[in-house]
Amino acid sequence: MNKYSPDDTGIHFPEHTADVWIQASAPDLSGLFKRMLNGLYLLISDEYSLKGYRHYEGEKMEGALDVIMVDFLSELLYLLDGEDSIILEPDIDVNNEKENYILSITGKRYICEPISSEGGVEVKAITHHGSEVKKTGDGYISRILVDI
Repeated sequence: MNKYSPDDTGIHFPEHTADVWIQASAPDLSGLFKRMLNGLYLLISDEYSLKGYRHYEGEKMEGALDVIMVDFLSELLYLLDGEDSIILEPDIDVNNEKENYILSITGKRYICEPISSEGGVEVKAITHHGSEVKKTGDGYISRILVDI
């Protein structure tokens, strides 16, 4: 049985009343989306058992960066909760066309099961409330509120 433990590099979980933020930074947008993916998986469990995989090609997402980030994390949550799948080794491409961003993702879609829940939480939804993705002097930062 293979195992996967999300990388916590550049990821923080600031508390917010009964909810929690996923916050990450990275030097580029592709890296930011990958860190937010790891942040979501890490929030739910620190380890997953993996079974076979198949190729994954997500639908293109288009819009403002914060909207795309919420949609991206919502899709990952759906795959995990509804289909017991996580996306690993993602190839994420983010293009900017006149303040309109387009995200595409491919990767390996593994059948999985969280096997360690020390500190893990049940995530109900990814929310738009207060969500942000900003350019900084060092790259990008994202902060997304998660309903638990």
